[in-house]
Amino acid sequence: MVVKKPKEEPAKDCAFLGGELPYVFDANMLMDAILKINTINFAGNLMLSWGQIKLQLQTRSLDELRKKYNEMNVTLRQIGVDEEKSFIDERILIGERLLQKDYQPFLVQYAKRGVPPTLRNRIYRKILYADVTQKEVDYYAQLSESFNKWELALDDLLMADIIEFCNDDKYFIFQEMIEACVFQFFRDRQVMELLKSRPHAPVVGIAGADRIVGAYPPAGMLPCLKFSSYAGPFSYISEKKEDCYYIFRAFYCKYFSYLHTISSHNQSIISLSKLFEDLLQMFEPEVCYHLNQLGISPLKTAFPWIFYAFVGYLDIDQIYLLWDRILGFESLEILPIFAASIFVFRANLILNCSTQEEYEELFIDLSQIKVVPLIQHFLFATGIN
Repeated sequence: MVVKKPKEEPAKDCAFLGGELPYVFDANMLMDAILKINTINFAGNLMLSWGQIKLQLQTRSLDELRKKYNEMNVTLRQIGVDEEKSFIDERILIGERLLQKDYQPFLVQYAKRGVPPTLRNRIYRKILYADVTQKEVDYYAQLSESFNKWELALDDLLMADIIEFCNDDKYFIFQEMIEACVFQFFRDRQVMELLKSRPHAPVVGIAGADRIVGAYPPAGMLPCLKFSSYAGPFSYISEKKEDCYYIFRAFYCKYFSYLHTISSHNQSIISLSKLFEDLLQMFEPEVCYHLNQLGISPLKTAFPWIFYAFVGYLDIDQIYLLWDRILGFESLEILPIFAASIFVFRANLILNCSTQEEYEELFIDLSQIKVVPLIQHFLFATGIN
C-alpha cells in the first residue's frame, strides 16, 4: 500500500505490510465478536438467558462493590459533588503535600475522592509513573524524528480519525497535540512491552528499501476506529506534547488496552459488559424484562460508552471525574457501574417507552449527567441489598 504525499514534503521511507492492511475494528465489530462466544456445557439460568453475554464469568457482588468503592460513599465529600472553595482548597493542600512526599500509593488513595483540576497533570503523571525526565524528552524526540523519516500505510487512516475527532469544538484547538500523541504512539516500540493486555498478536510488516521485517506498526497493535478519542482528554491537562504523550501512553497501556481485548480477565471488555448486565438485572429486572419484550438490548447502548470510556458522550470535566476514579480504584469497573447507573436513573422513562425510537431518544444526549452523584446514589442510596 503506497501513501501519496504532497510534492513539497521531503520524501519519507515507507513502512507497510506485505499484504493488505487488516481492517481496523470498532465497538460494534468487537461486540458482535463477543456475542458469538458461548459457554459450552452450561445448565442455564434466567440471568444468562436474559443477558447477551453467554459466558459464566465471575463479577463482583453488590456488597463487594460497595466495599471496594467505599471511598465514594455519600457520607464522604468528593471532588465532583462538593464544590465549596474551602473543601477544594483543602484537597489542593493535601494533594500538594502528597506530591512532595512523592509516594505513589498515597496519591492512588487520594484519587479515589477525585483530583482537583489544577493538580490533575502532576498527580496523573505520578500515579502512572509517567514523569518526564531528560531521558523521556530525548526518546520523544526520537519518535518525532521517526515520524518525519518514516511513513506508515496507517498514517492516512490515523489522520482521518484525528480530523473527525477534532471536528468536536471541545478538541479542535488541541488537534496538533492529539496528532503528535497518536502518530508517536504507533511508532513507539516500547508500547509492546508496556501493554498490560494485547488486543491482538503483532502483525508482521516490512520497512525501508532493505525490507526489514518487524512488528507493524512498531507499537505492535492496530488502532480501533476513533482511537484518537483516548488521547483527546489528556490534551486539556498538558501544556507540553511530551507530558501529554507519556500520560496517554501509560493510561492506555495500563487500562484502556483491556477495552480492546477479548479475554476472561476481570478488566477485559467481556467482563465489564457482563458486570453491566448483572448490575442492571439486579437493580432493574422490570426494565430488563420490558426491553426484552421490545427486542431491545441495553448492552448495545452501553457497550460504546464503556468501550470509549465515555469520551464523546460526557462533558470533559465529567470524563476526568470518571477517570480519576479509574486511577484511584485501579480498575475499569467504574465504567460499567456508571453505565448501569444511567439506566437505573432513567428506569421510569424506559418503562414508558413502547418503541425503539422512544428508547433511543432517552440516550441521545448524556452531556447533562453528573458522574459522581449518580454513582453514589446507585451504589449507596438505592436500598438494594
